[in-house]
Amino acid sequence: MRIAKLGLNNYSTWSKRVKFLLKSKNLWAAVNPSAEGVKTRSSSSDTSDKSDEALGLIGLLVEDHLLREVDEAESAHALWKTLETMYAAKDTSRLLLLRQELTSLRKIGGEAMAVYLARSKDLMADLVAVGSES
Repeated sequence: MRIAKLGLNNYSTWSKRVKFLLKSKNLWAAVNPSAEGVKTRSSSSDTSDKSDEALGLIGLLVEDHLLREVDEAESAHALWKTLETMYAAKDTSRLLLLRQELTSLRKIGGEAMAVYLARSKDLMADLVAVGSES
């Protein structure tokens, strides 16, 4: 399995894939302590170990320009929130960038139709996430 590193334009897809990866390794609770089904009897050292492991996995899946944020994060949860704030920001510039990407979206030569449609759906999902009406 290969997950593309978090870059400037793939937060929505990246966050979903990393969430699934962390869930498959029983580490999602370290990132999202309020997740349903989280056992409350975990010892402090177990929680810390899981957070460190999740932090390490996330750190391996980001581009180099984000390594400072990873290194400075106190926990996997704190890092996830930082990345979410940085990339899922509901601001005008992000909205305009996404609209421009959607407007200029073209099928790449040799690209499967399913891949093209998935890219367009990802852009639409990103637009909805930042509060666009269309």
